Amino acid sequence: QRRRDRTRGVLTVAVAVIAFAVAAALLVALSRERAHDRQAVAETMNGPAPEFTLPSINGDDVSLASFRGGKNVLLFFNEGYGCAPCWQQSVEIQARLDELAAAYTEYLVITVDPARLTREEAARWKLTVPLLSDSDRTVARAYNTLGFGMHADKPNHTFVFVDKAGDIQW
Repeated sequence: QRRRDRTRGVLTVAVAVIAFAVAAALLVALSRERAHDRQAVAETMNGPAPEFTLPSINGDDVSLASFRGGKNVLLFFNEGYGCAPCWQQSVEIQARLDELAAAYTEYLVITVDPARLTREEAARWKLTVPLLSDSDRTVARAYNTLGFGMHADKPNHTFVFVDKAGDIQW
């Protein structure tokens, strides 16, 4: 009986060690894949910025091209509805709009939520900055901002700086 119990104990430990090793190997492989994905994003985030025209929650259309030659543009692709940190970031940036204006920079928030939900969040957080709705995710895809956070179908706190010439600087 003791020998059987000891053998079971050794087998249990061996199985646990093997399971741990397999899990660790999978995590390392996933981490390398994610790092490769992030590198691919970094490589694509330069050169001419993809053009877009999106509706704001106020009903106006906002075009990236309208800023070319006059202002830099800081784009914030946020997770949108229900992401308090995203909205808190915008509140903090809104409080410093005079600094952005002094640097000839416009701040645009882009969400993939329907305009109705974005309007609710804007009211809740008392935001007056331009909030744009990319509900079909065309612009978020063009800027390769989807799937790097908790949600595969939403951007994750991604900032993109487009200079006056229309080129992505970071």
